[in-house]
Amino acid sequence: MGPATGGLMAHDDHLLRCTICGSDAHIQRDGVPLCPAHDESYSVFRCQGSGCGQLVTLLGAAPPDLVCSSCRLQRRLAGLAREDLAPIDREIEQGMMIKAIILFRNLLGLSVGDAQHAAYLRAAAIGRPVTHEIRPPSMDAMAERIGVMRPAPVALQASWDGDTNGWIVFLDAVVEEGGHHRVVGLGSMRGAGGDMRLFDGEVPPWPEAIWAARAGEELARRFGLPFHFGSPDQPDDAPDWWDV
Repeated sequence: MGPATGGLMAHDDHLLRCTICGSDAHIQRDGVPLCPAHDESYSVFRCQGSGCGQLVTLLGAAPPDLVCSSCRLQRRLAGLAREDLAPIDREIEQGMMIKAIILFRNLLGLSVGDAQHAAYLRAAAIGRPVTHEIRPPSMDAMAERIGVMRPAPVALQASWDGDTNGWIVFLDAVVEEGGHHRVVGLGSMRGAGGDMRLFDGEVPPWPEAIWAARAGEELARRFGLPFHFGSPDQPDDAPDWWDV
């Protein structure tokens, strides 16, 4: 576990919420608020890999060397001979990522998830980075959209959807017309790691869910609207606001 720090009062004088479940936090580890239950089951550490320093929230015990899975995999890639990497590089340069993943899996005996991660790391190293990241809009941009929406929204909600590249969280306004409800998109987010983070142990918590919960609650306060997030802990189908 990372070092405990104090200062649990947020700037708005509300108690900070646990990063994992959203309940009242009782401690911060490396700046990550945690409730008593998740303080016991999660480890928080900063990766000691060369130049990394990434803050990792990991279910279970931290690795003894305090190195994240991405840095550990990069060390293995750094040890490969040029002749081993040459056929993989050719596939990457031709956009054949599936073939590159298969080659990495056969070469290093990796799981499918780790082989995909290896292929993405190698693509970045040779100047062909692959990313499926979706960055959310600013709070002001979403607030402006709500302010001019007609009819005016009756609620806000967050929900999950996904594609072959991973899960996406959507933040929507709910409007009512003719006795029926529909959603109007405000923003969406998918982290740069996609579903690879499941293999790396980097989620939960899902940064997408944290963003949606914080943005949804803040916008709901601004406009005096209810906010609904049916599955804040993990990607899953959940009822819409009007069906709850």
